[in-house]
Amino acid sequence: GAPEWVESLCDRTYQRDALCLAGDIADTLYGVKLCLQAFRKKFRRVFYVPGNHDLWIRPGLNDDEEAKFPDSIAKFVAMHQLCDEIGCEMTPAEVCEGVFVCPTYGWYAPTFDHHDPKPGSVRFDKFCKWPVDHNEAWKIFHAWNEPRVRLIGSTDVPKRYKKTRQRDCVTFGHFLPRKELPIPIIHEFGKCAGLVELDQQIRAVGARVHVFGHTHMNTLHEIEDVFYVQDSIGYGCMNSTQLQLVFDGERMACH
Repeated sequence: GAPEWVESLCDRTYQRDALCLAGDIADTLYGVKLCLQAFRKKFRRVFYVPGNHDLWIRPGLNDDEEAKFPDSIAKFVAMHQLCDEIGCEMTPAEVCEGVFVCPTYGWYAPTFDHHDPKPGSVRFDKFCKWPVDHNEAWKIFHAWNEPRVRLIGSTDVPKRYKKTRQRDCVTFGHFLPRKELPIPIIHEFGKCAGLVELDQQIRAVGARVHVFGHTHMNTLHEIEDVFYVQDSIGYGCMNSTQLQLVFDGERMACH
């Protein structure tokens, strides 16, 4: 139902809007391409970060991603190239005066499980391949975030706007950045749910809203002056499915 739902969106309504897609849109590069192209027709700008499913390299598929990509990092790089080709974005941008959108790359670490912060017996995302130990993969994405954190964190609103508005920043990524956020009751799921170090980067860029995904548990939490919001479309869409507004052109709107 998802392709049909995207196609049903009005071609004119969102032509001044930016869309943040927080991952898990497809588990093949071709599927990611179809999804991004469909949304790109509807929105002025489309921002995207991959989730865990997007980085799977599944054997036996017609497009033979096993031969194309030696690991999930190579597939991640291919997603960057794809976005460049079709006009979507995986890098930070000022979408209007003084308002920034900052995608945050990420992966999970077992230390997110505050009950037992050690690697567990369950191997999540077996279809992902890494050039490092799978429990250390998060460090690659975390390091890639650092230059954009320094860039956006040091960028201020031009002086001519300071009297009329404050600087606003929306960050988004797939995994949970706070242990207070709800997770499903699944054995050892806390070990694949998120990364607390992400929250340090979110706050370093001055985010007022952070959009995340992964758990398919829609929620809105305000924690220490930052709103954390998930609005999962799910595995199937109905005509009643609505998009979540987080900034209305003047102010943060998710609360």
